[in-house]
Amino acid sequence: MNIELFTALTAIFTSVAAILLNLWVIKIQITHNYKSVKPLAFVDIFDYQDQTSISILNSGMGPMIITRICFYDGHQKIEDINKLFPFNEMKFKNYNPEIIGTVIVPGDSVNLIDFRADKTDSQSISHRDFIRNKLGNFTLEIDFVDIYDRKQKGQKRNLSIFHRETNWNL
Repeated sequence: MNIELFTALTAIFTSVAAILLNLWVIKIQITHNYKSVKPLAFVDIFDYQDQTSISILNSGMGPMIITRICFYDGHQKIEDINKLFPFNEMKFKNYNPEIIGTVIVPGDSVNLIDFRADKTDSQSISHRDFIRNKLGNFTLEIDFVDIYDRKQKGQKRNLSIFHRETNWNL
């Protein structure tokens, strides 16, 4: 066999092997990039005597873009938070009706609702109890995507904790 032919065949084989190896490394790199910026949703609930709130926390490694929220009670789905409470009659510290499309960076959170009750005001206590009783009937579902617009596993949180017994009125 001619040495030039052997050298040429070896160069072609090496080039093809290098191309295949590079394609495999690119595939691994893309997979790594997707996984390294994966958001993880957590529904954080505060149920205290003077505060009732629901926050959405991104405990993952990448930005989370909320695409849908839904309060579900087994019979009806409410996707508009404005239909849950008479927000104009109650004094919420914060509620976020425009949460769809919100970007939550890793380690940050956004309040969905936040009601602060004045323990000395009977109307405020009545509103707090109304909110707790209403929320306790629902399961909150959150759908979101990552920065690559890939749908992530949604988060569900049963809100029945708001129905627990408390000694607050003693």
